[in-house]
Amino acid sequence: MTWREKISALEAADWSLTAIANAIGSSPSAVSELKQGRSKNPRYQQAVLLDALYRRECKPVTKRKAA
Repeated sequence: MTWREKISALEAADWSLTAIANAIGSSPSAVSELKQGRSKNPRYQQAVLLDALYRRECKPVTKRKAA
């Protein structure tokens, strides 16, 4: 999953770019650059925090098998 997809999923979960930026210690413009694909590699700590935020807030929907 790309950074763009993770940020979009967080936005779909009602996170603003500003809230995402605050949660990972970055600026809204840096998060926007990632989302737009203008920047592909966030700083290590921000990447770790963004991934953790995504995993915590955007639980994957799994399909259940019919019983």
